[in-house]
Amino acid sequence: MKYLNELDPVTSALTYRVSQLERRINDEILPAVTEMTSALATMRQNAAVARMELKRRNLQDAEVLAGSILSWQDIAVPAELKIAKSKMAKGQRRGSGRNRTAAVVAKRWALWKLQRAQGYTVEQIAKAWGCNHSSITNAEKHKFQAGYSGRPRSS
Repeated sequence: MKYLNELDPVTSALTYRVSQLERRINDEILPAVTEMTSALATMRQNAAVARMELKRRNLQDAEVLAGSILSWQDIAVPAELKIAKSKMAKGQRRGSGRNRTAAVVAKRWALWKLQRAQGYTVEQIAKAWGCNHSSITNAEKHKFQAGYSGRPRSS
């Protein structure tokens, strides 16, 4: 019994302190936690809205930029300069086509040079003209000068 009497003031002090902490938790801390939780939820919502707005703006910017990207379909190809497909029967030797004169090739190469200067790729030009990309690469290699005028013959 003597031991219980010595603990009685300590027990009452501890009980008082615990009750004060519980009161403070209920009166001060829980409302603050609730307020912070709702503030965090609001911030998350605002961040989500901002991300959606940023994504929408980025998509709009991408559409504007995509509109300015060059397409092979925009390349003008005059019918008289278009590379004609050779009409050869099976077993015949491949001919040079119908429009491979020096004047036609010079005009074609001049247009290819202009299209390269405009920013079209070799593949885009080849697709528009209906030829292999190596034709444009060859013209580029010879500085778009058709024939042997002004450049040495390669052996």
